[in-house]
Amino acid sequence: MQQSHLIGKNNWLSSKRCADPQTITLTYSLYIKARGSGSNFPATVKNYDVFQLDGIGGRNGNGNFQEKVSGVQINYVECVPVLSTQSVDLGKYYAYQDLNTVLRKTPFTINVTTNGKDCAKYPFVGVFSSAYKVDDQTVTAIETGMKDVVGIRLFESGNSAPLSLNDTVDFGYSTGTQLSKNFEAGVLFLKKPVNAGKFTSVINYEVYFK
Repeated sequence: MQQSHLIGKNNWLSSKRCADPQTITLTYSLYIKARGSGSNFPATVKNYDVFQLDGIGGRNGNGNFQEKVSGVQINYVECVPVLSTQSVDLGKYYAYQDLNTVLRKTPFTINVTTNGKDCAKYPFVGVFSSAYKVDDQTVTAIETGMKDVVGIRLFESGNSAPLSLNDTVDFGYSTGTQLSKNFEAGVLFLKKPVNAGKFTSVINYEVYFK
């Protein structure tokens, strides 16, 4: 390790000595990311160099920590779920209706097209999310006059407990090339409305196999 001591303007006195040993803690995770379709990848190569902690001299094994992975085997699953955007008409409501009570539930269905010979082998799950969430179970409207006034909650069909945003929901197995799941959207007033008008919101969903 090179250490330099400043002794005056534009003047340097250099000395070389070993640094005092120190212990550091390093926490890391390794991820393998698919970048497209492919085929099965057998573990034919014994070791893969991932990274190295080192001072100078480039990558080498002289007293340096080297992280390697071995026995990597990737099984390619031929299945691509295809989703589509849909709109749900939640109906009309009146300012005199109760607060913090689901006033009406509107049924809707999420249909997923599953392309690939392996789709029927794996169960699917879905996740709902929104940039307009009020809490873990409630989404509000986009419009300024309706924001934090109107709330929307999602339910599995026939279930009285609202779904939690960002939690997984079981979709079951694909039948043929189709996968369907029934839900309900419930509307409630978070505050008493002071103005009439329309309200809209956006809820995202993703479906994938596990």
